[in-house]
Amino acid sequence: MTDFASGIARLDAAGITGWQDDLAGLLIVCVAHGGSLGYRAPLAPERARAVFAALAEAERAGQALVFTAIIDGRIAGCIAVLAERRETEPHVAEIGKLMVHPEFRRLGIGAALIAAAERAAFAWSRPRLYLFAADDGTAPAFYDRVGYVRAGRIPEAAALPDGSLADALIFTRRLSGDSA
Repeated sequence: MTDFASGIARLDAAGITGWQDDLAGLLIVCVAHGGSLGYRAPLAPERARAVFAALAEAERAGQALVFTAIIDGRIAGCIAVLAERRETEPHVAEIGKLMVHPEFRRLGIGAALIAAAERAAFAWSRPRLYLFAADDGTAPAFYDRVGYVRAGRIPEAAALPDGSLADALIFTRRLSGDSA
């Protein structure tokens, strides 16, 4: 495993917009390779670009943080931290859109992205993180390895890119100064 921490960058709204086509391409290829990211394959480029236009707006509104891993001028991975909007949960954020391009998987990029997202969430005063993952074997094993706790299961709540249903697993993690 390689240390990619130095290749992780936070994108502001202008950065998301500037990389929008590349980010959309990453989403398209990850969905095409079976990534359960909330979209069905084939994912249209305009739909994928709209996802990142919405993330840019959320970042501009102070409701999202977006990080990328860039290798040789290419986006190799991405992650978003989304602020919980309920007034009673100002300490909570959702991890979303963790993607690593298939060409760059198993190199430690996902772990570097999640570590950057956790540090930022902690600094953002949002030490309770949660996420949803399809019970497809790959993503749950990753979240287990990086210290997330399985908090629940929702039967057949995740639609895979091919349209088939899988259980959605809920993961959570409480950050402290040591874990962020």
